[in-house]
Amino acid sequence: MKSQAGLMEYLLMTFFIVVVIVAIVLFLGWWSVMEMNLEQKKIIDERAFFLLKYSGNSPYFTREGWVLDDAKLNAVKALGENFCEKLRGVFGSGWFLEVRILDENPEVDCTYTNYPDCNHWVLCEPKSSGKEGYIYTIPVNVYRNVFRRYDIAILTSGVYA
Repeated sequence: MKSQAGLMEYLLMTFFIVVVIVAIVLFLGWWSVMEMNLEQKKIIDERAFFLLKYSGNSPYFTREGWVLDDAKLNAVKALGENFCEKLRGVFGSGWFLEVRILDENPEVDCTYTNYPDCNHWVLCEPKSSGKEGYIYTIPVNVYRNVFRRYDIAILTSGVYA
């Protein structure tokens, strides 16, 4: 009877040790998955911030540092998806840029037919993925060539996961 009780103690102790080892393995697996998700979100966030910095200093969009040029924005928009595909080679897919001039007029999307009577440019619209993303918005100046003045605008850059 004593030997049977001793054997049961060893079996019970072995069972609890196995349960603890399995719990530790599951916890470490969960921890590494969470770390990978955080790293992926950090990379997407850095990509969105890089896009914002690039668009604010790029000769494709600006007259001078952080002063966007409306004529260049219209030219880029007129190039359409062909230009966006080239930029997607640099930035990857699932991103967009939007510039909205702050004024009291109703929002009018800019095209080459209604320039300069417009106040909104959307460059490289994202293909809807239904996933969350990172969006940065900052105020910038837009130089209006026809009017020879600077207007305040909002530059929005977004990257979707």
